[in-house]
Parts: sequence; structure tokens; C-alpha cells
Amino acid sequence: MKYLFHINHPAQYHLFKQTLKDIEKNGHEVLLLTKKKNVLTHLLDNDGIKYINTHSKGKEGNLFALFVSFIQQYKIVKKHCQNFQPDIMIGTSFILPRISQRLNIDFINVVEDDAAVIPLYAKLSFPNSTHILAPHICKLGKWENKKIGYNSYHEFAFLR
Repeated sequence: MKYLFHINHPAQYHLFKQTLKDIEKNGHEVLLLTKKKNVLTHLLDNDGIKYINTHSKGKEGNLFALFVSFIQQYKIVKKHCQNFQPDIMIGTSFILPRISQRLNIDFINVVEDDAAVIPLYAKLSFPNSTHILAPHICKLGKWENKKIGYNSYHEFAFLR
């Protein structure tokens, strides 16, 4: 099977670190897409994890610049998705749900907050997500039917 992960923050790497290793150890293919942010790429390099940096060069100072950055990111990530042709996509991205819908590939959105706490993210990503992986305690509002709940918290993955 082919898995595509998209992460944008060091905490997300810690969440998926062992999963990425286990998937490859079991003979599956993994493509990790990431943005160069904080120390994320330093962590990946230090652990010898292969990744593709999808960060688009541009300023993110105002709403228009954010929109332009989103379009650039979308194009870059979609190109990698089309080339890799994953069976499933996983991550915490509001770009992947749109791409997964266009390419007819399942997307598992991984969150740890209630939809009310992250309303913009929820509105942009939950409608097009195939499933939403979240702790049972999380309330996803009108997207509750997409939830795959579990009895734990993301931070416990950091301990492994």
C-alpha cells in the first residue's frame, strides 16, 4: 500500500514518527510532504526521515498573501499526489481534503480539538475529509459521523 502524509508542525512529526517507521518496516511505501517550519525539517533530517519540502516561497503577511500561498501549496501538493498515487492520505492539512476529493483518494484528517475550537480549519477541511481521527472526547459537531474515535490523546504518541 502507498501512504501519503502531510505535516506542517514539529508536534505532528512526533505524532506520526513511529507510524511512519512501522509502515515502511511492514513493506509499504510512504511519501512525507512537509513545510519548512520551526525545527521540523531539522527533526526529520536528524532522524534520517525522507521528505519533500512543499513550502512555497512567498510572504504570508496579509489575507491576500495567505490566499496566494494556499494556491501555490495546493498546486505543489497536488502534483506530488498525482505522481505518487497513494492509496490513502493522512494528515492535518486543509489542502489534502480538497485534493483527495478531486483525485478520489481517501483522506484521514487527524485532529485533537473540538470543531468549535478550530472553526475555520473545521469548515475548510472536515467537509471533504473521508474520516476524522480524533480522541473520543472531541466534539466534531455536524461532522461527528466521520469521526473515528479513540480512547487517548495525541501527546501519548510522543512517549513511544
